Amino acid sequence: QALLGLASVEGNLSNAKRAVEAGANVNEATYWGSDGAMGGTCTAAFLAARNNHRDVLLYLVGDAGADPNKDNRYTGSSPCAVACRHGHVKCVIVLLLSGADRNLANNNGSTPCMFAAFGGSTACLRALRAPQYGGHSFTSVNAVATGGKWKGMTALDVAEVGRHQDCVEYLLQIGGKRSTEFFQPGRVYCTSRTSPKKCILVVRRAIGVTFKLATKEGKAYKRGKEHTVKQEVVDRVERLTWKGKVYYSNISL
Repeated sequence: QALLGLASVEGNLSNAKRAVEAGANVNEATYWGSDGAMGGTCTAAFLAARNNHRDVLLYLVGDAGADPNKDNRYTGSSPCAVACRHGHVKCVIVLLLSGADRNLANNNGSTPCMFAAFGGSTACLRALRAPQYGGHSFTSVNAVATGGKWKGMTALDVAEVGRHQDCVEYLLQIGGKRSTEFFQPGRVYCTSRTSPKKCILVVRRAIGVTFKLATKEGKAYKRGKEHTVKQEVVDRVERLTWKGKVYYSNISL
C-alpha cells in the first residue's frame, strides 16, 4: 500500500502497477500524504491528481478500477477537486471521463469549481462545464461553502478574493453569482493561512468609515488600532495588509 502511494506521488507507473499486482487496494488510503510524507489519508488517485501524474491516474481509474471520487478521507476533497486546485486540467479531464462527480463537495461544502477558482484555473473551470466531458451535469457553479475559510462564499467570491480576473469573467459568463452571505458591507476576511498578513476588506460606498481590527492571541482577543477607509469601493474586493492575522472586525457602517 505504501509503495502504491509513493508511486502515485512520484509518477512511477511501473511501481504503481507492481503495487496493484501485489495486492494494494486502490480505494484505500495509501499511508502517504499529498506532500509525500508518511501518515497520509489520501488514495492513490488523489495523490496522482494532486501531483499531475496523468499516466498513473489513467491507469488507476482505468485498468486498476479505482473510484474516481474516492477522496482524502480527512478533508473529503475528491481527486477532481485537488486537480482543479492546482490547475492540472489533463488530470481533471481523465477523472471526468472516468465518471468523477464534478459537483462533489468536501467536508466544508467546497466544490471542484471553487478549487479551480481559488487556483485561478480558467481551463479547469471550462473542463468542468465542457459538453464533451459531461458538462451538462455541472450544477454547482453557485454552490455556497458551508465551512472553512470559504464559508458563505461561491466560486465567484473565491475568484474575486484571489484577484483571478479571467476566472471572474468566465464565471459571470456562465451565470456565476456572488453570495449575499459573503458580500456584506464592512467585513474583514483572512485570505491565506500561509500568509496571514494578507487580508481583504469588503466595503460598499463607505468612504471615511472607521473600524477596529481584532487579532487572536491564544484564546484571548486583543483589539488593534483604528483604521479609516480612504476610498470608495463598490462591489469589489480591496486587499489590505496588517500586522498579524485578522479573524474578524467590529465594523459598524
